Formats: sequence, structure tokens, C-alpha cells
Amino acid sequence: MTDSFQLFKLEDGTLSPRCDEKFPTSLAAWNQAELNLAETGTHFGFVFKGESFLEVPGGNFTLKSGMFFCVPGEFRVSGGEGIIVTRIGYHGMFSLGGAIEPTGRLRYID
Repeated sequence: MTDSFQLFKLEDGTLSPRCDEKFPTSLAAWNQAELNLAETGTHFGFVFKGESFLEVPGGNFTLKSGMFFCVPGEFRVSGGEGIIVTRIGYHGMFSLGGAIEPTGRLRYID
């Protein structure tokens, strides 16, 4: 039996390279530092704490704690703390969102 959950210390850079050959994925983080990720796929990020700055070819964006982003291709993030899950070889759609609400809007689920 393999472990399905693994703890990682929040450090700058790549925390886990390709997790699975069928769905190649990597995990990275930033902690008050600058992180540059290459055009290897689509990057899904979440800001845990502080204010972060996202730089993509289409512009620059300020992200606050609780916000998330999806960036296909190359980008840079700095400031604050967060994680990034990269789906290698997948081309997603650029998006920004959040902050995530403490309580949802669907009463039948809450």
C-alpha cells in the first residue's frame, strides 16, 4: 500500500517532481521569495499568506491571501507564501479568482 498523502515543508522551489507518469504533475512553493516557472504546462497556484505579485506575458497582477490562479506557460511570482501544482503537458486557460469565502453560497451543501 502506498501513502496517498505526503507532508511538505513550505520551502522555495520544487518540492516534488513528476508524481505520476500517466498524469505528470509537480509541486512547487514560494515563501517571500521569487519563483520562476517554465513553459512546461499549466500552473495552478494558491496564495496562503500575504500579498503576492504575479507576472505573466499579458500583464502583472497583485494577489492577496486566499486568491488562486491558473497560468498556462511561463510566469513569475514573488512575495507572500503559496503553492503551485503544475500539470505538465496540459494547456489550460489563464484565470484569477478569490479570495475564497469562509462559507459557501450553496445552503444544501453547507
